[in-house]
Amino acid sequence: LCLGRQAYFYRVPPQELHRRNQLQADPAKTRALQTVIDMKIYLKFIYVWVFGNLS
Repeated sequence: LCLGRQAYFYRVPPQELHRRNQLQADPAKTRALQTVIDMKIYLKFIYVWVFGNLS
C-alpha cells in the first residue's frame, strides 16, 4: 500500500481515547521498572566481563 505524500488518518472512537488516557503509567512505577531493567542489564554485563560469555 503506497500512500505517496498523503497522510493516512483513521478515526479513533472516544471510548478508545479515554481507555488510552486511563492507562497512563505512574511516573514512580515507570522509574522503578526502568531501574530494575537497568540493573539486570548491568548484572549481565558484569557476568560477561567476569565469566567471558553469556549462555
